[in-house]
Amino acid sequence: MFWNKYTVSIRTQFMLWFTTLFVGIAAATIIFVGHNLHQLLLRRIDQQLDELFSACRRDYIAGKNAAHLGLEFPVYDLPADLIVAFDRHLPGFVPLIACEPAATDPFSSPTVFGHVDEKIYLMRRSGTGKIYSRLLNVRPNIHLLRRRLLLKQKSYGGNLFFFRVTDPDGKKVCGSSNFPKKLPRQRSELPTTSGNARLQSCRFPDGTVLTAGRMLTELHTRVEHYVTDLLAIGLPILGVGILVAWLISSRIASGIRKVGEAASDIAGGNYSRRVSGHYRGREIAELVSAFNTMSANTERLLNELRGATDDVAHDLKTPLTRIRGLAEVTAAGPRDFSTWTDTLGTIAEECDDMVAIINTMLEITRTESNIECLKKEPVDLNGLLHLLYDLYLPAAEEHDLAWDLETPPRPVVIAADRIKIQRMIGNLLDNALKFVPSGGRIIIRLEADEKTVRLHVIDNGPGIPDRDKKRIFERFVRLDSSRTRRGNGLGLAMVRAVARIHGGSAEITDTPGGGATFTITLARDPQNNDAGRASSSSPCAPPQENRDSGTVKKEEIPC
Repeated sequence: MFWNKYTVSIRTQFMLWFTTLFVGIAAATIIFVGHNLHQLLLRRIDQQLDELFSACRRDYIAGKNAAHLGLEFPVYDLPADLIVAFDRHLPGFVPLIACEPAATDPFSSPTVFGHVDEKIYLMRRSGTGKIYSRLLNVRPNIHLLRRRLLLKQKSYGGNLFFFRVTDPDGKKVCGSSNFPKKLPRQRSELPTTSGNARLQSCRFPDGTVLTAGRMLTELHTRVEHYVTDLLAIGLPILGVGILVAWLISSRIASGIRKVGEAASDIAGGNYSRRVSGHYRGREIAELVSAFNTMSANTERLLNELRGATDDVAHDLKTPLTRIRGLAEVTAAGPRDFSTWTDTLGTIAEECDDMVAIINTMLEITRTESNIECLKKEPVDLNGLLHLLYDLYLPAAEEHDLAWDLETPPRPVVIAADRIKIQRMIGNLLDNALKFVPSGGRIIIRLEADEKTVRLHVIDNGPGIPDRDKKRIFERFVRLDSSRTRRGNGLGLAMVRAVARIHGGSAEITDTPGGGATFTITLARDPQNNDAGRASSSSPCAPPQENRDSGTVKKEEIPC
């Protein structure tokens, strides 16, 4: 339609669709009603013509005898033996009119008028079974026929009814002055429409032809009145419908317009913009809710991006500054090979730290986006925790920490990527060792049921404020605002990414009495692990040569 080429508001489109639909339905209704009304009136005219021709035939054939006859009934109701007797008496006799015997009639059988060829007979049967027949001369009955037709014309108002009677030679015997001049030569004994007239012809057995009909002016006028009445009713309804459509479309468009205005504000940089208000339409309410959720997520991601950019800049700027300082001091100092060797070693270590930050960010992104395929295999968490417990025990003793492990007596086997699970648990233990003060306690607890596995790392350290619990698993989040502790704030982000890709979750709660409890929940049944199935169909990253083949690498990744 034309609004595909030009920009038209939803409100206008809705109104145009409504108006088009209403007008189409109204037009179809008017056509349907008008056509059926026209056909109904035509059937009524045809019924009146049939009754008129039946009366005219009786007047013309029976003549004056009609007054002394009983009630007329259909000829097909005549007794079969009577028809056989008539045919035996006058071979080829065709019944036309059958009347019940009058009360004073000495004959007990019906009176039957019929014809043989063009001759008309009256037939009766006496009580003794004798057949009586009489040849009738019906030509003098023309005046009776003419009188009935004139009375009918007068009852219709003169100009609406017309008739003509012609003899067997086609000459006019009598007729009305308003008989149409242009009529088809071949007249049908069935009602037909010719121009503005509805007419019918009847040929009597002696060859006399009666043609009569009605003008359809009254019918057309009546149909036009009905159509005018429908239009008079439909136009106000159309006006009210357009007004209602305008109000409904305005209500619908208001929500969409507010979403568009908010989107324009967001495109202009106002990321805190939201769509407010209550909308009754479920679809509009869902659209507004989804838009507000999308805007909130966009604002949050942009804030995280700004924070992450600042943190990355800070974490990369510090080693780069040290590298530059070492290079300048070494270049300005004496040319001593040992000094240069120490400086190059320090620069290499700083470069390793920066590469570690970048690699960790890339690994978190690949893990969260299912870019890498999980190398799932049966992993015994019970045995893995004992291995890590022994590995981190010297560090715990060095910090004077109570280091406890609580596991079920039986192996706890899940389908998982061993390297990623090791990295996840190692990050949790590193985080606990770094922030629990000397003399504290760390408990590693493993719980399992038929469907899930829960790993708790419980400490009695300083704990985490409630305002920071929601963002503790985000990238580059460090509770040390001064950023003086060594670390980059990516460890717990990696923990959450690994847990999610294995169909699990990571959360933090307060430890009774003080401290923090990190809980990792993993799905035990690999068939219910949607994340693992999704990752198996995603593109796989090529294997890296420097990937750890199975040993547990101890890295310091704080929260």
